[in-house]
Amino acid sequence: MGYSGDYTSAKFYMEKKIKRDLINGDSLAYYNNLGDMSGIEFHLGNVDKAIVLAKTCGAYAKRNGHKEVEMESCGHLNEFYFAKNDLAKAYEYYNTYIILRDSMNRQLFSANLNDVQNGYELDKKEASIKQLTQNNEIQELKAKQNNFVLLGVGVVLLIIIVIAYLLYKQNRQKNAANLLLKEQNTIISQKKQEIDHSIQYAKGIQIALLPDINDIRTYFPESFIYYLPKDVVSGDFYWFHKVGDYFYCVAADCTGHGVPGALMSIVSMDKIIQAIFEKKLFEPSDILKFLNVEIKNALKQHNDASKQRDGLDIALIRINTKTNTLDFSAANRPLYIISNKVLSEHKADKVAIAGFTPDNYDFKQLSIKLNKDDCLYIASDGYADQFGGNEGKKFMTKNFKSLLQSSSSKDMKTQETEVINSHTGWKGNYEQVDDILVIGIKI
Repeated sequence: MGYSGDYTSAKFYMEKKIKRDLINGDSLAYYNNLGDMSGIEFHLGNVDKAIVLAKTCGAYAKRNGHKEVEMESCGHLNEFYFAKNDLAKAYEYYNTYIILRDSMNRQLFSANLNDVQNGYELDKKEASIKQLTQNNEIQELKAKQNNFVLLGVGVVLLIIIVIAYLLYKQNRQKNAANLLLKEQNTIISQKKQEIDHSIQYAKGIQIALLPDINDIRTYFPESFIYYLPKDVVSGDFYWFHKVGDYFYCVAADCTGHGVPGALMSIVSMDKIIQAIFEKKLFEPSDILKFLNVEIKNALKQHNDASKQRDGLDIALIRINTKTNTLDFSAANRPLYIISNKVLSEHKADKVAIAGFTPDNYDFKQLSIKLNKDDCLYIASDGYADQFGGNEGKKFMTKNFKSLLQSSSSKDMKTQETEVINSHTGWKGNYEQVDDILVIGIKI
């Protein structure tokens, strides 16, 4: 099919969403996503599987009274059976679809009619209250006018009334200002809650897209990932996956942090997955070259050379799990290997992915034979750039390398603890300045 590549990617992400729904126990979301998966399977040519998924979704919706979900399932089944040339079944589900749609439309119309009637009654009450208020004000003015004609206290009464009016007006303005301030504070609080909720939801999406940290220990029991976003969501991200005999592992640092960085990280992860699983690019240097061009295309960086050129720094390693051979390619992020307590640093290309890096730039690739108990480390620059200590200075890369070297003979769980404790001890009461990512693997 013309769109098979797109639907393959859609299936990959939808399987992750369905798995997350099962973990969270969210039945409605699970069956909604199951219905979407039936459409994906249909477009991939798996019509029978699509029918089973759509029927499962429709049965759940009918049992639980979710008419909209049931209606969508019937619509899918009409399309699927039509594609199989089973016109009787297709008509049956089309008829059910029409009945459900008309039922929902009638319910919606009835609800809208009730809203209009309630609004009309409310307007009548408000108009009546306003009329009563106006009448009361008119009576008060008449009473004041009658008081003015009293001869003995005319001047004194006038002064008193003027003063009272000024005080009343001042108090009224003050009350109005306080009320306005209270309303504005309420609006601000609501908007903040909405933003916080949206960011927390974005965090859930980002975490769902990241691989499970514990899964890396399936292939490398002695390993750790220290991942600490500066804000709720992060511009740093990690990614790993095993393809055949090769284990791919990525540590990346996108421009910025927080929401902008998180958006960049999602785009970047998608392009890495596309490079390996759709474009069949397996060499680390080829993956980075593809990433460089595709991120610039996604951000439309070719249109205006004067615009800010966002991008990312990345270290990508590929380990042959049978031969213990490592291939390394990177943009601005080095690889550290510690063998027999001796640290060797393998530098990256001094360019970023996207931004001002030319489309035809070829990234260098390094091949290294690994030995048992060798320790590999890739990281973003957030750890070394953290301010702290007694003088409020940066931790620095040299101290980071010394920390790794001094703990390299220990098991990875202990190394992870020392990396975390060293960071928190150094930072102290200083604010975290950037996202932090450190990956350690022992062969």
